Amino acid sequence: MSARVEPRYLDLAALADYLSISKGSVQSLVEKGRLPQPVRFSTRLIRWDREAVDISIAKGAGVGPVLDQDKRGAHAEARQLRAMA
Repeated sequence: MSARVEPRYLDLAALADYLSISKGSVQSLVEKGRLPQPVRFSTRLIRWDREAVDISIAKGAGVGPVLDQDKRGAHAEARQLRAMA
């Protein structure tokens, strides 16, 4: 049995699911500069670099404190993203 490989590039729906927020919230956070712009491979193939998203969240994108995953867990990250939207 092979291990599941997480994709590096996520479409809008997958990114929203990854962050536990709505697609509209993702778009709002991108417009506000709190999440990175997507990578455009072509006019119809648009994806977000998961690593760039993780780095943006870890840095707080200039908003609020950096999350401590050991103390707060992943749900705190989702709450912070919802608050930023």
